[in-house]
Amino acid sequence: MDQSKPVILSIAILLVAVVAQSSTLTLSIEHHVAVVNREAQQKLLRAVFTGEPLIANVKLDVYALPQLPSTRAHLEELSRLSRKSWWRELRWDVRNAAGVGQSVHPRLVSASVRERGPNALNSVDRTTSVACTSYDGTFDLGHFDSGDYSVQVTVDGVESPRFPLAVRTGSEPEVRDVYLQEKARKTRDWTTFKALELERVQLDPTKAAALLELAQRSLEFGTLEETSSYFDRAAATMQQNVRDWARMNPVDAKKQTPGVEKTVAQIRALQRVLPEYFAHREEWRVTIDSATGQYVITTRDTNQFIRRVE
Repeated sequence: MDQSKPVILSIAILLVAVVAQSSTLTLSIEHHVAVVNREAQQKLLRAVFTGEPLIANVKLDVYALPQLPSTRAHLEELSRLSRKSWWRELRWDVRNAAGVGQSVHPRLVSASVRERGPNALNSVDRTTSVACTSYDGTFDLGHFDSGDYSVQVTVDGVESPRFPLAVRTGSEPEVRDVYLQEKARKTRDWTTFKALELERVQLDPTKAAALLELAQRSLEFGTLEETSSYFDRAAATMQQNVRDWARMNPVDAKKQTPGVEKTVAQIRALQRVLPEYFAHREEWRVTIDSATGQYVITTRDTNQFIRRVE
């Protein structure tokens, strides 16, 4: 399955808060999502690899609700934060799985402050029903050793929820596919890309997405024969996957079947024009119409439309 890219959590509407406390502080760590199967249950793992720095995003919204006087707690302290150096007041608490605190020295990557509320000068900032000062910061926490951690940040009596994080090398079975996919996404070398995607398929023969990604990249760098072969394997795997799913969940499989059949039909249509495309590959390119999902052939130099593959 495709993994999600880094996730940023934030509070969008202040009045949805039902807890009568002042302001809100949120924290997220940019991460990869791995699905782990344990004891017939699926668990989502927020993973960062040891070769990657931990990038933390902090958002502090300072406000009070007139109808709830208790929300003015800490407002006076928070209102004294410097717009230029507010981030220096943050206190970081990083703990390993045993609860032992870890020493960190966050490096500021970027920071901003803006005024929001009904009287904001910019219409984009009129997203809250009360006056609110929003502080946003991105920080590099450096590299962590493999292990499980939780991260929390506090400022002047306001604290964020703890953010759970799994730091892995990438060799662990539970995150290996995500690791390979991320490495493949970043490399521009065809031989490396091919080896990474083929390892994903070797580890999980049902990984149709990896075969399809391989076929798409092969359109640019592979041969006609291997490109057609990858598309063949991707189509066959998708069809087999939906047949296998039908035995476990026939109702859901019935819903998915039309989409699979449409994708396979588009693959077959493209395969029929592959010889012509490869004969003109220096001048042509294959793209995907984002609206219809169909393959489209255009010129490389001017992006001029040549034909829709049907």
